[in-house]
Amino acid sequence: MPTQESWFDDAIIQTVWNAPVVSSELFDCFNTLANWVSTADKTVHILFNIENSGAIPANAPSLAVRSGFLKNPQIGKVVVVGMNIMPQVLARVAAVVARKDITFFPTHESALEYIKENTPIAYEK
Repeated sequence: MPTQESWFDDAIIQTVWNAPVVSSELFDCFNTLANWVSTADKTVHILFNIENSGAIPANAPSLAVRSGFLKNPQIGKVVVVGMNIMPQVLARVAAVVARKDITFFPTHESALEYIKENTPIAYEK
């Protein structure tokens, strides 16, 4: 399965994209995120791991915005693991349209650390 969504813990939804990624799978992925977030009773952070996604369809920003998950008030941090420039451009388009910050990281560990350091209520030390 090229996209896999799962709860990493009770505050983070992780989605992993593996090549080849096609529009219909992204549609399902974004709608799954929208459904999960809409039923959450607290802030939920989203971690996209696109390190092995290969080419991402150009309509990915449109699919993300239409799903509505980025505008849900329950969404906290949105982070992306992967430093390829084209997926970053597509993610930034969705972020601008949805008015939601997206932060990029080279590793899964650095993305998790960022979420935990910037959401002290969910992750008390």
